[in-house]
Amino acid sequence: MTTKKNSSNPAQQPALPTGASASATVSATVVMITPAIAGEMLKRNTQNRPVSDTQVDLFAKLITEGNWRLTHQGIAFDSRGDLIDGQHRLWGIIAAGIAVPAMVVRGLDHGAIEAVDTGLVRRAHHVLAIVDGVTLSTNTRAALIAAMILVRHGRFQPSKTVTVHDLRAAHAEHGVDVAAISDILHAKHDKLGSASITATLAMAHRTRPAQACQFARLLRDGAGLHVGHPVLTFREYALRAGSTGGAAPREDISLRLFAAFDAFVAGTSRSHLKQAPLIRAKYLAPWRGDADAVAAT
Repeated sequence: MTTKKNSSNPAQQPALPTGASASATVSATVVMITPAIAGEMLKRNTQNRPVSDTQVDLFAKLITEGNWRLTHQGIAFDSRGDLIDGQHRLWGIIAAGIAVPAMVVRGLDHGAIEAVDTGLVRRAHHVLAIVDGVTLSTNTRAALIAAMILVRHGRFQPSKTVTVHDLRAAHAEHGVDVAAISDILHAKHDKLGSASITATLAMAHRTRPAQACQFARLLRDGAGLHVGHPVLTFREYALRAGSTGGAAPREDISLRLFAAFDAFVAGTSRSHLKQAPLIRAKYLAPWRGDADAVAAT
């Protein structure tokens, strides 16, 4: 007869290897780090990886937008006083020009750098799922961010790192409209369900919900459309187009789609679609709070 070990009793568990003995010289304190203090700390930055401007911009954005959070991850120095973790946070504080609290650990074994930043990165959508209970597909996330970029900038442009705050705000603002369109489009062709097309029709959905959904259904199926029908003209253009990734291709597809949708609403034919920034501005107006342009829709 074998006896089952009580795995819940810590005293019966084998000691786990630590790789280094605990040191009484290791300390951890919360420090309000000003840009000046950050500059002093960076003087001990002698052996880190190259600085990523994107990561610095991300931390600066979190700080300036009031989204900095104090966590166990902060600034770390080894027993020689060299900085082994936190250079991007420090540069972000300097870029933002604002003091923030951070955990500062001192006295770590020099070899501790081997275990820094080796885990799986928790991305914005992971955090949103854990904290908010909101799980988003890859297509939906891409469309939400595309919609957010359109509203913020009035056009597609290269996107920087997306924070959980960006994704949460995009979902709150555009989630209903994106879902209405993506539920129709994502059943078929990848190109016809791309982020740029979904986000563009989501913009139109705010003021023309029934017509935006009808356009999406016709675009998805492509059946029974006569030559010159704006949906068919756009469908053929989109399927012939090259890559839908990158700001320039998304901008082209979006502008032509707005032209096609506007012709669809007006009941006019289009055998050729031109880029239509003025038409797009009209449909973006309700999202951007432009009262005069909203009245024109």
